[in-house]
Parts: sequence; C-alpha cells; structure tokens
Amino acid sequence: MGPPLPFAQRSSYPVRTTGNLSFFVDAEDSFASIAAALESAKRHVYITCAYASLNFRMRPPATEQLLDLCHRLSLRGITVALLFWKPTGVVAGTVPDGSAAQIKIAAPAVLARWDVANTAGIYPRQLGCHHQKTFVIDGVVAFVGGINMTQDYWDTCAHASVDDRRVSYDIVEPVKRAQAGAIALPLHDVFARFDGSAAADVEANFVERWNGATERSGPDLTATAVADAGASGGALIQVLRTIAPNTYPHTAAGEQSIKEAMLNAINGAQHSIYFENQYFFDDDVVGALRGAGERGVRIVGLLTRQPDAGQFVGHLESLMEDGEESRFQWTSFNPTLRQRIQLYTPFTSDAQPARDIYVHSKTMIVDDRWVIVGSANISFTSMDFHSEMCVLVEDAAHARALRVRLWAEHFCCLASDVPVDFEAGADRWEAMGEQNLARLGKRQLAARMVPLQPPASYGADILSTGTGEDDTALT
Repeated sequence: MGPPLPFAQRSSYPVRTTGNLSFFVDAEDSFASIAAALESAKRHVYITCAYASLNFRMRPPATEQLLDLCHRLSLRGITVALLFWKPTGVVAGTVPDGSAAQIKIAAPAVLARWDVANTAGIYPRQLGCHHQKTFVIDGVVAFVGGINMTQDYWDTCAHASVDDRRVSYDIVEPVKRAQAGAIALPLHDVFARFDGSAAADVEANFVERWNGATERSGPDLTATAVADAGASGGALIQVLRTIAPNTYPHTAAGEQSIKEAMLNAINGAQHSIYFENQYFFDDDVVGALRGAGERGVRIVGLLTRQPDAGQFVGHLESLMEDGEESRFQWTSFNPTLRQRIQLYTPFTSDAQPARDIYVHSKTMIVDDRWVIVGSANISFTSMDFHSEMCVLVEDAAHARALRVRLWAEHFCCLASDVPVDFEAGADRWEAMGEQNLARLGKRQLAARMVPLQPPASYGADILSTGTGEDDTALT
C-alpha cells in the first residue's frame, strides 16, 4: 500500500515527519535564515547552485560574499562542497568551470564540482538545466526553494521599485554600477526550511549528484544517515524531484515525482488552490487546474507578466501559449470557469510608473492543507527533465499561515487583515485587482497585483519594464 495522496508513490524518498518547519518569503528573510544555519554548521555544508555568483552577498549591505563565507566556514574545519550546473554553452549568471582556479586560490579547502545536465535524449541539450537550489547543514537541516544566488534575485518583501542591493556586485566599481542602471526588477520567491530525515534525503540527493557529476575533482562524499525526527504533531513532508533518465546510476530510469505529486494535489483538491509560478506551459498541470476549476474549486494564481522576456525560454513559452491553454486566453472560453479561476500579475506599489514584480516563486497551496515549494516551474522542462527539487508538506496550520503571509504581501496589508476564509480572500483579490487595473498608469497602486492580461493590454507607455543585469534569463 502506497503513501496517501497526494504524496508521490514514485519518489526516491518516503514520507517523513519534521518537527521544525518554516517558510521564508523573498530573499532577505530566506538568506538571513540560510546564513544563520550555515554559521551553525559543525561538520559539513552542501550547496547546489543553478544560477550563482561567487560574489553574491546574502546579507547586503554586509560585504561578505559567497566565496568568502565558504572559505571562512572551511577554516573552522567544516567541509564545504559546492555543486554547480555546467551549461552546454556560455550562460550569463552561472559560475563557469574555469572558476575552479579562482576557488582554489581564494578558498583552497572548499570543494567544487560541475555537472552537465541531461535532457533524456529527447530535447536539445541546450535546454538541459540542473535547476535545484538546496542547502544542507550537517545532514540534519535543509533549505529547498527557488532563489538563485545572484544579486538580481535578492529582494525584500517590500519589493521597492528601486533598490541598489539588487545590482550585481560583479560590477566592482560603484560609479560603473550606477552608470549601468542595472537595478533588476523586484523579485518574489519562497524557501522552505526543515529538519530530520527529510533533510537527510536532500543530502542524499546532493551526494548522488556530486558523486555522479560529469566533472569531478576532490573526494566523493557519503550521505549522512539520520533517524526520522518523529516529532509528535509534526508536519508530514516528502522530498520530490525531477531527474532526467540516464543522468545518475542510482536513478537511471529518471524521476518525475514533482509532477506526480502536483497532479495528485490538483486532482484531489476539494475547495481551493492558490499558486505562484513563473511559467504556465505544462499541458498536464494546466489541464488539471482547468479541470479543478470546472468542478468548482476556487483557484487564485499569481504569474509573471512576461517571463524571461527577450530570452529563448520566454520565446518558447510564447509559442506554446498560442492555444486554448494560454495564460491570457484559457479562462475566456467558459464564463463559469472565469468565475472560479482568477489569474493575476504583480506590480510595484511604491512609485508611478509601476514596475513589474518578477514572480520566481514555485509555490502551490491546496485546500489550505497541502503545500508544494521548491524549484520546479509549471513547464514541461521542469516537470520532465530539468533537475528539480520540491517538498510536499501536509500541515493545515503551516499551509494557511503561508497563504495568509503571501496574500498580506500582495495586498500590502498586515497578515491580521487578510481574510482567513479562502473564498472571502479570493473575493478581495477580485475587487482589489479591478481597482488596481483602473489605477495602473494613473496613480500608485493600492496593492501589488492586477488581473493578468496580454502585455499589450496594459499599454507599454504606462509601465516600467526594464529587466536589469544584462537581461539574463531568470529560471
């Protein structure tokens, strides 16, 4: 007998319990907690890096950079291992394997490997990506989320239109940084922190990938075995992955447990679904959401207005959204469906003209009971062959608290002012969204969202849409 739905039956990892679960919204709070956990390490720290910079500052304006922090930890005798994605070509925002010499000089005890992504032999290799973002401390504490370690991903929950802490510190000279005008868009994302044997599962994933990396230097690693936390009343949690077939020997057949669990959760939804995502072009997931709406589930979704604008992946999504499942068209076919499914996109509320807030979060909350958080976009790339990691949590208190926390940010209000009832809250989304749409381009917004419409519908002359930092792809 398999695990209860929506937990995945085909995950590499079983359902666990964790007595110490937290969700962190946006980079400031996420990296403050991550940095504190790294400082508490006693034996080892393992970090998976998709897009990253060795000059990344977790706690700006503090000047300590990622490589400096890793070096300082290593001087305490802590084993620090960094696993980087190696793209098939030059991809901005990644750490090239040529940086191995820099790491060796600046932090000689820090271990680093690079890994080329697989696409199961079906898609062009250029589409491959090791997209996981994980931190494991001593095999007993783990963080899983979506925020990359480059400065343009760093933001606060205020999502100010202009914040020079979002400017890359790779541009060393302050004058040149100012001249670059490279203040990236505000960016919204989520991380989960948990302990116990689910953290050991995240470490097992790291060790499997480290030992199977395409470029190997330094010693192989051994995963820590940690007994299940088993805390009374603790949340149920399962580590989920996407791994392309024939990538690692222990997962030769590949894994799509993220997609399995997400479809289970959507198809099993009884009352409500709230989701945030960068993309919206996996046919199975989008179709399941549509089916949930048709059977009466109330759905609110927050999506990026123009994901990866000017980039290949953004162009790919545009091509795949020409049909009925388009983020801009799919609710227009059925008036009843439009009443059940509400899609929005966020803008800044502190200035006029408003700027887009880039939704990089990969979060779904079902029936105020189930939470999925991690690195996987609603895209066929994330669901089928990118290396991804999410966690699925069952805990009503944490699920509702996270939803209320997110909605408070988007409503620009205190959490205590957010309706606890989902239906009442969804009604507020609808009312505030229409009010903000009428304000857009005329006055500052009263909240940080408007109904999602085709880009041209907003009027290009009323929006500030600069993407900053060389317009690098945000995945």
